[in-house]
Amino acid sequence: MITVSYNQKYNQPIVLALGFFDCMHLGHKKLVDKAKEIALQRGAQTAVFTFYNNHFKTLGKTEKLLFTFEERKILFQKVGVDVTVGATFDKQFMSMDGNSFLSILKNTFDICAVVVGFDYTCGSDRRDCNFVKDFFASRSIETHVIDQVSFEDEKISSTRIRKLLVSNLHKANSLMANNYFIIGTVEKGRTCGRTIGFPTANVQVDCDKLLPVGVFTADVLVDNKNYKAIVNIGGQPTFGLDKVVVEAHLKDFSGDLYSQTLTITPKKYIRNVVKFENKQQLIEQLRQDLEKLND
Repeated sequence: MITVSYNQKYNQPIVLALGFFDCMHLGHKKLVDKAKEIALQRGAQTAVFTFYNNHFKTLGKTEKLLFTFEERKILFQKVGVDVTVGATFDKQFMSMDGNSFLSILKNTFDICAVVVGFDYTCGSDRRDCNFVKDFFASRSIETHVIDQVSFEDEKISSTRIRKLLVSNLHKANSLMANNYFIIGTVEKGRTCGRTIGFPTANVQVDCDKLLPVGVFTADVLVDNKNYKAIVNIGGQPTFGLDKVVVEAHLKDFSGDLYSQTLTITPKKYIRNVVKFENKQQLIEQLRQDLEKLND
C-alpha cells in the first residue's frame, strides 16, 4: 500500500473516501467498500484520507486514538485500500476552510469519485457533505454519501467505540471490521516477573494510544509466529507503581524478546488489576490467569 501526503502530487486515478478513520468500524467499512466498488468500475485505486498525528491534541483535547497511524495503515490494507492520503493536523491545517481543503485535494490528485459519510464535515467552517457534493459536482466528479450505520439503534462511531473499549472490549470489537490490537516494542523492564517464574515482556506503546485497563487473554504475534498470552494493562499496585504499562506473558515462548515488535490482540477480559499482599498471592493469581488460556 502507498502512503502520500494530501498535498503531494500523485498521478494515478483514485476514488477517495474522506474522513479521519480512527479505526475501521462498520460505518467506515461501508465507505471503503463503496469506494472499492467504484474504483473497480473506473480502473482506479481506492484511497482513504487520515491524519498522521493525534488531532485531538491540536484541538486542546485529551482524547487518545484507537489506532495509531501505523496501525491504521494495517487496517486499511486489510480491507483493500491501495493508497493512504495523510495530513498533519496542526494549527495551519486547522485554520484552512473547507473550500481550500477540497481544492488542494482536487488539484493534487486525479480523483474519479469521492465517498463520504452523511455526517462528514471539513474545514474551519465545517462544510458538510452537501457542500462536498456540490464542490465536486461543479468539477464533474461524483460524490457518494453513505447513510448512517447503526447497531442497537445507535450510530456506530469512533467516539462510541472509544467509550466501549474501556468497559466492554467484546462489544467494541463487534462494531469494528477488525478486532482492536496494540503494536509496541519490547523494552527492558524491572524483570520482577522473571524472578517469580512468570517472565513478561514490557511493551512500549505510543503515548497517544487508547488502552483498555485490566488483565486479558490475548494473541501475541512476534516474528510472524502467534502465541497465546496473558496481558496486563494498567498500573502495578503490588509494586507501588501507578504508571500504566503493557506487560505480556507469552505461553510456551523461549528466547529474547528485547527490541522485538509485538502485535497484541486482547481476546477476553479476565479481571481487574489489583494489589496483592505478597508475591505468593500474585504467583497463585497468575497461575489461575494462565488456566484461562485453555477456556
